[in-house]
Amino acid sequence: MRIKSIKIRVTEDELLTLKTLCPKAELATWIRERCLAPSAIEKVKMMKADPDLLRQLAFLGNNLNQLTRKVNSSGLSPLDQIHILSPLVVISEALDKLKHDC
Repeated sequence: MRIKSIKIRVTEDELLTLKTLCPKAELATWIRERCLAPSAIEKVKMMKADPDLLRQLAFLGNNLNQLTRKVNSSGLSPLDQIHILSPLVVISEALDKLKHDC
């Protein structure tokens, strides 16, 4: 049972910010959850990635796929294909790592 209260003073801008950030109907409930159980909140919180960065990564990945398809259907010897595709595999792995780190 909650019988104690805490009063805080905020500016109009701070109140607006709190209400904007609050995903719940009641600001008090959200503040309690945020302040009293921050570790539980952090586990659920997802990092937001820049949509433009993700679009660029997807664009680069698509280009790598097109290059790989072209090399595989080019009629080059298997040794030449490996020579060309090896650096593309390294680039593709680096892009995957970037995507997961974002």
